[in-house]
Amino acid sequence: MCNRAAREEQLLYGEWQKRLAQLRAQQVAIPKGGASLFYGGTLANGRVSVLLVGKATGGWDDDSNPPRATEEFLAHCLDSYHSPDCGHVKRKTCPPYHSHFWHFAAELARAVASEGGCPFDGLAWTNLAKIAPTARGNAGLRLFREQHGLAVETLKAEIRYHQPGVVVFATCGYHDKAVFEILGLQGWDDFECDKDHTCGWVGRRGGRPPALVTQHPQGKPRETRCAWVAKARELASAQ
Repeated sequence: MCNRAAREEQLLYGEWQKRLAQLRAQQVAIPKGGASLFYGGTLANGRVSVLLVGKATGGWDDDSNPPRATEEFLAHCLDSYHSPDCGHVKRKTCPPYHSHFWHFAAELARAVASEGGCPFDGLAWTNLAKIAPTARGNAGLRLFREQHGLAVETLKAEIRYHQPGVVVFATCGYHDKAVFEILGLQGWDDFECDKDHTCGWVGRRGGRPPALVTQHPQGKPRETRCAWVAKARELASAQ
């Protein structure tokens, strides 16, 4: 992680704060109940093996919570898992993080990083949309349109900053055009896909790491998620 990439990432965070302030002031694309900024964070202890990209983090009030993932927030994610195998969520602990998304995150980290210890070692996490409804849910078409360009620029910077072994977008069907721009591709024809079209992938190209785009893991069969994890491991290990 070079100093230049780190500074670029910090500067873009400031741009997001300005962008949200503009939208609030102009009441442009702001849903009922308001919109908030959530930036994501890293659970990696050292090298980042997987950069996992979600859709958005709705239901986050950044007037009372810091808009970046804090150690306390990420600790909640960790605490919702049994240790040491992190295979099952404790149902009565931290209900917001009892989800297939965090199961998938832990499975990715365990398979690709394979460092042991912390369930999320080697994982960095971010969102495609950094501004989402305060109440709940993902950024809709109008709200995402207002952040599209900055979202693309920021994800490119985050990839440069983390230099992951593989980027996994759990966003299939959610503003795919932005994902294509981030990866420097024209569309789905540039991807290889599984037979059921639940995921697509591209190999390493130039300085850009390989990438896997999957559907959201919520409600997907375990064998489907396992196939995604295996493909991510294969992509990360390819030279």
